[in-house]
Amino acid sequence: MSSPHTPAPLTVSVLDHDPLREARDLRSLREALQGEGVGTDLRRTAPASADPDAKGASEVLSLVFGGGSLAVAVLQTWLARVPARRLRIERADGGVLEIDGRTQREDAEVVRAFCSADNPRQVEGE
Repeated sequence: MSSPHTPAPLTVSVLDHDPLREARDLRSLREALQGEGVGTDLRRTAPASADPDAKGASEVLSLVFGGGSLAVAVLQTWLARVPARRLRIERADGGVLEIDGRTQREDAEVVRAFCSADNPRQVEGE
């Protein structure tokens, strides 16, 4: 039986100039999410923007999963273990948040609000 309110899907990418490290970190994050029972879908997509440092990357690996509070807690725990990493979190409505392990503790409420927002206006200006 499904809940009456299913969280909107989130897409998460690890932002790194080293594609091997990026893929390794994404696998690690996926394992952390799946270890807590959060189903994920690994996707390859075009880069969101033209990054001059991306060295010609033609696609980006990303995870897609429901944005419930458990998933948000797993993201924050994972970032706390690898503070040098940066994540790009995108909602289905196009809202984007970039966060790293160094600031995730201070921005915990912003991350929770962003990931669980039914109304994208809830987190504007944060």
